[in-house]
Amino acid sequence: MLRDIADRLAPAHQVRIAVSVPHAPWFDAECSATRRHCRKLERRYQRTKNDADYSAFLTASLCKHDEFVVKNHYWTGRITEESGVMARRGVVCVVVGCDLT
Repeated sequence: MLRDIADRLAPAHQVRIAVSVPHAPWFDAECSATRRHCRKLERRYQRTKNDADYSAFLTASLCKHDEFVVKNHYWTGRITEESGVMARRGVVCVVVGCDLT
């Protein structure tokens, strides 16, 4: 009886669970702190609608973007460079399972 009433008032439905996607390999504690600071300034601007807060948020956001682009470019280059070295040393053949002779 109680279950029928509960089912009518709050019917069962499927719930989706958000899956955490890992950050890029170059995303370190410094990046996390920068993003946290930028979000803090964004929340402050959303609360106050002050021009000075908007300016601080915009400056932090642009700095965050520049920092992330530089780190991404650096690590992408390093990975590309290292993958070429590893292929020349035969490491790729070992991982794939081909014969080195």
